[in-house]
Amino acid sequence: MKNGKKSPKELYAEGSINKEALTKAFLTPNFFRRVVTALLFGGLTLWMLVIESPFIGYFMTVLCAILLIEWTMLVFKSDKDHKERMTWLLFGSTYLILGVLGFYELYDYSAMLGISLLFIIWSTDIGAYFTGKIIGGPRLAPTISPGKTWSGAIGGLISASITALIISVYMYDGINWGIVGFFILCSLLGQVGDLLESKVKRYFKIKDSSKFLPGHGGFIDRLDSLVFVGLFLYAFYKITNFSQIFNL
Repeated sequence: MKNGKKSPKELYAEGSINKEALTKAFLTPNFFRRVVTALLFGGLTLWMLVIESPFIGYFMTVLCAILLIEWTMLVFKSDKDHKERMTWLLFGSTYLILGVLGFYELYDYSAMLGISLLFIIWSTDIGAYFTGKIIGGPRLAPTISPGKTWSGAIGGLISASITALIISVYMYDGINWGIVGFFILCSLLGQVGDLLESKVKRYFKIKDSSKFLPGHGGFIDRLDSLVFVGLFLYAFYKITNFSQIFNL
């Protein structure tokens, strides 16, 4: 601080909006790698879901297999003893399989709902990322994921809420508060899933689940929110078969 004025770095550290902060946040090679990878992987996934490809089952199976491979590599590269490794391997594998299965059950019930859920998760991630980078502020869970802020979490939730309202109007020709509330809950659960994965990675002392996706880390890193929501969907499907809320 000079003459009572804070330097750009100090402003950036406090989360204040300034040009230097925006440049550091977005105009970087890693940011562009993240964008390109997200467009390619997300675009392929969305295309297969929209056209209701007959190969979607194979696609989900391959995706699940990649998640299990990443998880197995992560567990066995750790410094934990054999018994603990096997416990984590069993627990994590079950978690991943049920998460993917839960999303597939929703998509199988209604392709539109499955696609809409992706937009909810994506809008949450995008809203949280941009809001957190631009506004900054107090950390959400500094001991688990120091980069996440309360402003990011709120921004992600607002972004998802707007997306949910748009989806509701498109699907029901008006606002269906049941579907809006459901998608907002999914947004919240997605953020919890993100934090949970960060907690697990911190426990295993790693930064990324793998290097398969440039700028994102691994598939587990990219799908952590969706998998956690999928676990909720699996339980929800077994209880209600979805029909009690969606009425489709």
